[in-house]
Amino acid sequence: MAGFALYGTIFLFRYFTVRYGVWDGFSEQARFYIGMAFHDLLFINLIWGLINLAPVLPLDGGHICEDICRTVKRSRGDVLAIQISMVVAGGLAAYFFMHQQRYAGIMFALFAFFNFQAYQQRNNTW
Repeated sequence: MAGFALYGTIFLFRYFTVRYGVWDGFSEQARFYIGMAFHDLLFINLIWGLINLAPVLPLDGGHICEDICRTVKRSRGDVLAIQISMVVAGGLAAYFFMHQQRYAGIMFALFAFFNFQAYQQRNNTW
């Protein structure tokens, strides 16, 4: 949640500084770099925060999903959470690879593989 709060703070800071002309005295190139810095900060705090909420273990959203699954299905809730995590991680990996985001695709493909290994360990199957 801290990322979203920081996003809101940065967004408001950017909005009011642009509205009241704080950056008007800077050169065109400096304003470009300041704009890029704001864009990068907003991207990191919003998009990464949303990705972190995906129901993929070991991300925060995966742990939330695991707690919900354990509450709903007490005996095998952890296995259900791992299954959900495998499917979502595989889907996100495919999405990122199709959109030329290789590093994110590799990260989610590894998450899917790690969850598959955890699923095999829980079921003692090969």
